[in-house]
Amino acid sequence: MNRQLTMLIVDDMEVERISFAEIFKDEYQILEASDGQAGLEMAKKYVPEIIISDVMMPVMDGMQLVARLKSELQTSHIPIILLTAKSA
Repeated sequence: MNRQLTMLIVDDMEVERISFAEIFKDEYQILEASDGQAGLEMAKKYVPEIIISDVMMPVMDGMQLVARLKSELQTSHIPIILLTAKSA
């Protein structure tokens, strides 16, 4: 039996997390975090196959999250997709 792949969605907007979870639920086991710090802790605990993260979040933003994840051997290999509503 194949192990289901895991995706971590990190976004402070619940509607965005729900939307992405709905899109990917058939392909991935979905984990959710509402800020970068919580996302970092979940990534270390579960080591997902991929992370989708917002850039602008409270506590720890997406850029800080990426820097922390890429600086640690346990999580440095995880692909990360960053999303933003910023125009610049």
